[in-house]
Amino acid sequence: MPSFLCRQHRHPRPVYLVCHRPVYFRRGVRDDFGVVVNYTVNALVMVAIMVLFLMDWKLLDTHGKAHFSRWWILVSPVYLIRRSKALGEGWKLPAVWLAVWVFYGTGCVIFNSGTALLERSACDVVTDIYHNQLRQYGKTCQQVTLLQTRGKEHYGLARLTDGSTRDISVSETSGGQIYVTLE
Repeated sequence: MPSFLCRQHRHPRPVYLVCHRPVYFRRGVRDDFGVVVNYTVNALVMVAIMVLFLMDWKLLDTHGKAHFSRWWILVSPVYLIRRSKALGEGWKLPAVWLAVWVFYGTGCVIFNSGTALLERSACDVVTDIYHNQLRQYGKTCQQVTLLQTRGKEHYGLARLTDGSTRDISVSETSGGQIYVTLE
């Protein structure tokens, strides 16, 4: 079977190319479930913050300290600055808010970038290849590191539990699926 057909079909056995080197293909689906969970958690946190800000504003209004509109609740930093000015507290609370959001934003960029999700999904597919196609149940993928990217083609290394590394290539399709090739 020609090698260009290997990307269209799932093979239970290795496919040998002209150089007689085994190449293993496996179709996988990107694990975007973590992103959906993150968006849901973020939305719930935002709603909780707005409810707490509204309760805070009502408390300030009861004591006659809310000299600003409650609509500033929708813009967190402005609300905190106006609250601090109304109570004469200074910039401590807005500075803490800014530090927390910078820390949170940095963590989101580092841990939830597209490359990190792709590496995790590719690692799952590499483990699946070893277990289901190669029947090597003692080997699982610990980490995938993508070293080079050319459009939707990615090249990198898969580190396995036995300490070895394998060259891999990951191809993304327009349908959100990935093809992982062990080389």
